[in-house]
Amino acid sequence: MAETVANLGLGTDRYGMTDVPGPHGWKESTRASSVQWMRRWLMDDTSALPIDVDACRRLDVGFELAKVDHGLDKPDYNVTPNGKISELPGFRSIYDLLKDDLKVVREGRAPARPQAETVRRVAGIRMTEEVTATAVEISRAEAGNLTVAKTAFQFEGGLLVPAVTLAPKGATKAPVLLVGDAGRGALRERAEALLADGTPVVVADLIGSGEIGSVKHKFYGAKNDDEEIAVMYYMLKAEFGAAPRVVACGRMAIPAAHAFAAAPGTIAGVETVNPPESWTEVVEQSIAYPYANAVNGALLHYDWTDLLK
Repeated sequence: MAETVANLGLGTDRYGMTDVPGPHGWKESTRASSVQWMRRWLMDDTSALPIDVDACRRLDVGFELAKVDHGLDKPDYNVTPNGKISELPGFRSIYDLLKDDLKVVREGRAPARPQAETVRRVAGIRMTEEVTATAVEISRAEAGNLTVAKTAFQFEGGLLVPAVTLAPKGATKAPVLLVGDAGRGALRERAEALLADGTPVVVADLIGSGEIGSVKHKFYGAKNDDEEIAVMYYMLKAEFGAAPRVVACGRMAIPAAHAFAAAPGTIAGVETVNPPESWTEVVEQSIAYPYANAVNGALLHYDWTDLLK
């Protein structure tokens, strides 16, 4: 049974929540609670609060919405002519409001690439020396001209980031870290092209991709499994004595850009392949956007594409 919290507020009655066991939807208890709430704030009926949550919950016992006579049928119960507030004169969507805010933010934001400290603070990124990680080599084998090493990078809290290192014998070039939202298997063709050029390749799965792509809390209707798990882990160090380049495919371009900007000199450069839209484009074009691709509050200081400049 879900926990119930009623009449929450920062010293006021203007915030509240009622919930009931079961799947997503409106039951009689939540409908009744909402009516009480609206009576208080739309009709100034002070007797409507506090809400008796237990009494509201009892309304759900034996209740079947399909068998209830509501007194009105559609479209008579609409409170707008067509049942859509978006068709009312003067309607402004959340995107319209965001565009207003974006205009103000862009006018007051410094045009230069943000400082590394700003990126770390806004995105909650720690310096690499502050992150505890242990590399555990699972296997190492020779395959033709390649040394193939399978490694698991274990981070604090038990998170394992699986990676495969493919190193041509005698390679002297700086390695390339390959990451993509479809997992390591989808990066084979790109990895083979780099290896043919004598470049060592490290292919890793980040949170929400490949072997660690399935997470518990998938948001309603989300295309990506990591909607509510928006913390990205990534590797910044290589064993080849040179700063690696990163090739990031799909939505992995965003954490790669942050890694590049947060620790200058650790990554030699970032190449993006089919990256997501910039945050500015998302607002300006009213694009539905995954939570995992956003950094809360970052657009006040930078767009993620600014980090690659």
